Amino acid sequence: MRKTSSRAGAAAVITAGLLAASVCAGPANAQSSVPEGSSTPSGGSSAPTGSSGNEIPSAIGGSSDAPWDMAIRTGIADLADPDDIDPDGFYSTIDPHPTGEPGEVVKSQPSSWSLLVEGATWGTTAERIVYTSRDANGEPIPVTGTLITPAVPWNGPGERPVMVHAPGTQGAGDQCAPSKLLAKGKEYEAMVQAAMLGRGWAVAMPDYEGLGTPGSHTYMNRVSQAHTTLDMGRAARAKGFTGPMAMWGFSQGGGAVAAAAELHAEYAPELEIAGAFAGAVPADLGEVAKHIDGSALTAGIAYTLNGFTRTYPETREARDKLVSEQGQSFLEQADHECETSSLFKWGFTDTEAATQSGRPVSTYLDQEPWKSVLDKQRIGTIAPDIPVYVTHNVQDDLVDIEQGRQMVRDWCAKGARVNYIEHNVGPVAPVVDHSSPDALELGTAIPWLEQAVRGENVALTCNA
Repeated sequence: MRKTSSRAGAAAVITAGLLAASVCAGPANAQSSVPEGSSTPSGGSSAPTGSSGNEIPSAIGGSSDAPWDMAIRTGIADLADPDDIDPDGFYSTIDPHPTGEPGEVVKSQPSSWSLLVEGATWGTTAERIVYTSRDANGEPIPVTGTLITPAVPWNGPGERPVMVHAPGTQGAGDQCAPSKLLAKGKEYEAMVQAAMLGRGWAVAMPDYEGLGTPGSHTYMNRVSQAHTTLDMGRAARAKGFTGPMAMWGFSQGGGAVAAAAELHAEYAPELEIAGAFAGAVPADLGEVAKHIDGSALTAGIAYTLNGFTRTYPETREARDKLVSEQGQSFLEQADHECETSSLFKWGFTDTEAATQSGRPVSTYLDQEPWKSVLDKQRIGTIAPDIPVYVTHNVQDDLVDIEQGRQMVRDWCAKGARVNYIEHNVGPVAPVVDHSSPDALELGTAIPWLEQAVRGENVALTCNA
């Protein structure tokens, strides 16, 4: 595997700064539209295909020699693969085979929500929980999560609303579970939650299957992520969070929320959800793989392939035949890393050396067994029964804009209620060009969801 740039270390710093600076901001360069059949709506522009820099040594055993890059790596090294925590054996004693109903709370303990610095809780109270959910095959699984209550009162009518916040990419190791990172002040999406908590919302954040719990993380599995997100809502209800409910997610979290919106009527029809926000939705994982190979998030390919082998055993033999010795090392190492560590280690590394043929991994994904598995992950095939606010950056460097547009076209054609907003920001920096709408929409999307939870009509760009 070879590097094509050395900017991955900067990405986490710039993203954190952007989110912090924009936490109460409204949208910039936003455009409301319903995508037509063309790939670029009026006023938009096609996303760039990316660029390559000079080659640097292989990610396996090598790194950039750029002094600024090394300084960044040293300066925020504590963000990468933080020490695992297991207070009072909370995680190590989780039963891998729960018998409860979906959303049933198995156990809980006090926790904390810290913003950037451990102990900076801003008066919030938090509780970590274990609840029962269902994997993609319908089998019971334990899932961990966090319930957060702000000191700020809810000034709207009725009870305090609850935001089920599906996390973006965390990584694959157990130490990457948001319920652990939130308590340590190392969860990057705590800055997004600050905007929610500051407006009086309670927040319920799941950890997904295999993050902090027995088994391995089934990264980007559509059904598992939908189930664990919806069951987090059920668990919040069981713990006394009875106010009106909405969902929020971006990137991996956007995929989880979009899938949860699609499966809500089938899987959790009794769970009343007023609306949802889904940003930068990876609706077609085959296209995502083509886009992220050689990007800041090349490790996402490893997370996904490893996750597939857990849910779909028929892919294991095909994967083992596909990868080279170097590729096997890539898969094994990434399986125990958090996202920040993976950005440092594998960012801007292509996967040509990861395969025995020397072809990128993405060129195999239209073949079986990968094609059938990827078809199961596609989002846009079912119309959500709740209104969904969708956003995407035209210049997204990880999930290309056409995925968001196609998903919205598919949903609108099926009669879904969608409010679609595009941004045209960048290019600024790797990852920032992907993640910027998560911050830029806080000042608009949260009030939109507040209208929804109050039962008011919300702005829609299709099926209004």
